[in-house]
Amino acid sequence: MYSVINIGCETNLFYRYRYNNKLHIDNLPESEESKINYCSRDGVIFIIDATKEMFEIDPEHEKSYFSQCLEAYKNILAEKLSWNKTDWMGIILMGTNKWDQDPEIKHVFTWLTFKEVSIDQMTKIDEALLNVDKFHDDVGSSTEYPLYDALWYATRCFNAVKITMPFRHIVLLTRSDNPYANDHMEKHRIRLKADDCSNLNIRLSVVGLGTEWNPSHFFDELEVHSGKFDKAEDYERTLLTDLEEEIKHASRITAKLQWTLGNGVKLGVSVSTITAKTKFPRQIRLSKVNNEPLDAYSYYRKAEAGYSEDEEDTDESEESIGEKVVLSENVYNYQEFGGRSIRFSLQESSKLSNSREPGITLLGFKPISKLDLSHHLEAPNFVTYNDSQLQGSKALFAALLKQCDAKHVMAICVVTLRSRSPSYLYALIPYVTLTGFYAYKLPFAENIRDFSSVLSEYYYNDTDNKCPINNETVNLCYNFIKKTSIKYDPVVFKNPKLHTELAHIESLAMDKDSCMIPSDTTIPDKEAASRRLGQFRDLFKNEVDSHGETKNTNKRTLNFEELVQAKQVKSCTVAELKDYLKSVGENPVGRKNDLVDQVYSLFT
Repeated sequence: MYSVINIGCETNLFYRYRYNNKLHIDNLPESEESKINYCSRDGVIFIIDATKEMFEIDPEHEKSYFSQCLEAYKNILAEKLSWNKTDWMGIILMGTNKWDQDPEIKHVFTWLTFKEVSIDQMTKIDEALLNVDKFHDDVGSSTEYPLYDALWYATRCFNAVKITMPFRHIVLLTRSDNPYANDHMEKHRIRLKADDCSNLNIRLSVVGLGTEWNPSHFFDELEVHSGKFDKAEDYERTLLTDLEEEIKHASRITAKLQWTLGNGVKLGVSVSTITAKTKFPRQIRLSKVNNEPLDAYSYYRKAEAGYSEDEEDTDESEESIGEKVVLSENVYNYQEFGGRSIRFSLQESSKLSNSREPGITLLGFKPISKLDLSHHLEAPNFVTYNDSQLQGSKALFAALLKQCDAKHVMAICVVTLRSRSPSYLYALIPYVTLTGFYAYKLPFAENIRDFSSVLSEYYYNDTDNKCPINNETVNLCYNFIKKTSIKYDPVVFKNPKLHTELAHIESLAMDKDSCMIPSDTTIPDKEAASRRLGQFRDLFKNEVDSHGETKNTNKRTLNFEELVQAKQVKSCTVAELKDYLKSVGENPVGRKNDLVDQVYSLFT
C-alpha cells in the first residue's frame, strides 16, 4: 500500500459533505466509493396475457395464473427497490377490454407505465393481489390475442427512453401455446417483430404457464427468431421460477476484447460473469441536524498539528478550506525500497499496473487434465464470440472451440480486462453446449503454497506410517458421509444476513406493522439427517468415543501474572485472553484492547 506525501508538507485525504450551502468536513479513510464503480441500468417489460383462461385457478399452486405473474413481478421489483437500483420496469396487459388511447391500440393496456422502479408500483401490485377478481372485472378479458401490437408497443417504450440501457428484456407470460393455429400471416408478422427485437438488442423470453403448455406449436420458434437461441434444438423452456433468477442475477458482459491468436490473427470476444460478489445495500451519509442526505467530495489538505482525526470542524468556510487544499499534481505516492523513498505522481501510480493493452493473448495449449483445481482463485468467467468487434469472429471462434473440445486441450492466455487493471494468466476450457470457454484464473508462482511438509504426517501407508484406525472404521466414516451428503445448489441457499436486512428495509419503506424475517436456509435439518443416518448415528458415536477425545497439543501454557509484570499481555491472542478471563469468572466483552485492559485491571 502506497503512502501519500506532498512536497514540503504532509497531507491527509479528507471528505467534505455539502447540504444547503453548509460544508461538513471529515477525514474518513479511503473506502470502496473512491474506486471506479462499473454499473448499468436494466429495463424489463412484462407482457401479461389477460385473457379469461389466465384468471383460472392453477391446481398445483391453488391460485390463478395471473396472480402468479404479478407475484413474480413483485419479487423482482422488491429486490430492485431494496438495492436502491435505478432500473426501469413496467407491465403491459394483452387481451383486455381496456386499451390505451395514445396511441390507440385495441386490447393492449399499459397498467404499470414503463419507468424507474418506485414504491408506488409495489403498492399498486399489492392492491391488485388483494382482490384479483375485482381487478379482472375492471380491465376485462377479450377473445382477441394482439401479440404483434403488444410487442410493437413494448419496443416503442424502449426506443422512447433516451437513457442507456445495456440490458433490455421483454417477458411474455401466457397460457396459450398456439393462438394463431390457422393464421399464418399473423404468425409471420410476429416472427418479423421478434427479428426486430434481436436487431434492437432486446431480449425476448416467453414463459408458458400450466403443465399442458406446448412450446413446439409456435413459441420455441419465436424465441429462436429473437436471438435467444441459435437453433430450435437448443431451446429450453423458461419457468416462472427461472425467470426471477434470470432477471435478478443476470449475467453481465464485463468486457469486449480482441483475442490475438498469433501472426496478426484476431477475433472478437465478450467476457461475462457467472457469479456476483455479495453486496449489502449502500449506506448513505445523513446530516446530524435533520437527517438529510449529504453529498461527499474528496480533497487533499495540509495536515495541521493538534488536529484530531475524530473531530469534525463544521465552522470552516470554503475560503479557509481553499487555503489548505493541496492540488493533486502536488501529491505523490512513495514506496520504501532499500532505505529510499521512491516517488510516483498519482498519474504514474495509476499506470504501474498497466503492462498490456486490454485484450487476450494466446500463449499455447495444454491438456485439460493438467489443470489443478486445488489452485482455485476465484469463480470463472465465460468467454464467447462477439461479431460486433470483428466481422467473421463467429466462424473462427466455432472452429477453435470445436478443435479444443475434440483434442481435450485448454488455451493458456494472458488476459487484460480493462486499461486500468493488471494482466493475469487464464486457462480457457471449451464448453461446446454453451458455445464458449470457461476462463479460470491461474495463480502465479508467488500465489502457490507448498503443504508437503505440513501434510506429510497424514500420508498413511502399510509400513512406517500406518493408519491409526482399522478398515471397519474407515468404511463406517464412508457410509456416514454418504448418508449425510446433499446435492448442493447455490440457488437453494440464501445469505441470511443479507435477506434479513432487505426484509427490514422493505418493511420500513412500505410502512408495514411487522417484518417477515425469511427462514435461514443455511441451518441444517437435523431431523432429516437423523432419519437418513439411522443406525449409523449410534455406531459412529460409539466409534468416536472408543478412540477418545482429540486434544490440542499445540495449545501453549501462559502465566498471566508474569505477562502482566512484563507488560506483554498484548502479545496474547483474543482467544487466549477470553479463555483466561472466563477461567477467573470474568465476562470477556469488547475488542482486544478492552480485553487487555480487563486483564491488567485484575492485577491492580
